[in-house]
Amino acid sequence: MFGNYDERELENLYVFEKAIAAKRVGFIIDALERYCLDRSEIIGIGFCLSKKHAEFMAQVFNKAGIASEFLVAESESAVRDSVKRRLVTKEITFVFVVDIYNEGIDIPEVNTVLFLRPTESLTVFLQQLGRGLRLCEGKEALTVLDFVGQAHQKYSFEDRFKALLSRSRKTIEQEIKTGFANVPRGCSIQLEKQAQDYILENIRNAINTKRNIISKLYDLIETKQELKVSEFFEGYQSYLNQML
Repeated sequence: MFGNYDERELENLYVFEKAIAAKRVGFIIDALERYCLDRSEIIGIGFCLSKKHAEFMAQVFNKAGIASEFLVAESESAVRDSVKRRLVTKEITFVFVVDIYNEGIDIPEVNTVLFLRPTESLTVFLQQLGRGLRLCEGKEALTVLDFVGQAHQKYSFEDRFKALLSRSRKTIEQEIKTGFANVPRGCSIQLEKQAQDYILENIRNAINTKRNIISKLYDLIETKQELKVSEFFEGYQSYLNQML
C-alpha cells in the first residue's frame, strides 16, 4: 500500500479488470484529442501506479497507434537513454513511468504530462508536474491531464490547487466556481462538470476533519514566529466562514 490506497486493488482496476481498464484508457485517449496539441507534436510522460500499469499503458497506446514505451526503476541506463532520445526526437509519443522521473531527469521538451495514479504526497505531485515546466525553444505550452478520478476522503484536492494558486486571496471553492480567474498569466485550469462537482464535495467534506485542522495549524505556524491559540481559532473560524 502507499498512503491510504491499496496498490493491488487499484492495479486490478487499472489493468486487470478488462472492461473498466479499457473504458478508462478510452477516456484518456479521448482527452488527448480534445485538449492536446496535434498528436505528432506531443512529447509526453505518463506517471503510473506500478510496473504492470506502465507496461499496460504502453501496450494499449501502441495498439491505438500512439507510439509509446515504459520505464521502471529497474530499467538499465542504456534503455533509459534510448527511450529519452526517442521521446525527444518524437520517434515515440509517450513514455509511461513508475518510481522514476519524479526528479533528477531533465527533458525540457516534454509538453504533456498525464497523472494516472493518486498520490498523497504534495511534494511528489509538484515534482512530477515540474517535469513539464522547463522552458524549451519551440515549446509553446504544457498540457497536464489528471485522471486520478475519485479519491478517498483524506485525499486533499485543496492542497493541490493551493500549490498552483499560491497568490490567490480567494478560497479554492471560490476559485473553482469562478473558473480559476487567478491562475498565473498564460495558464488555465479546466474541470469537467462531474469532476468539478466531486472536487467541491471533497473540499466541503474536509472542512472539519482533524487532518484539515492540523493542516491549517501548520500553515499558521509557518507564517508566524509565535502563535497564540486564540489567533489560530480566530483564523480558522474566518476560513470556515469563507467556505460555508
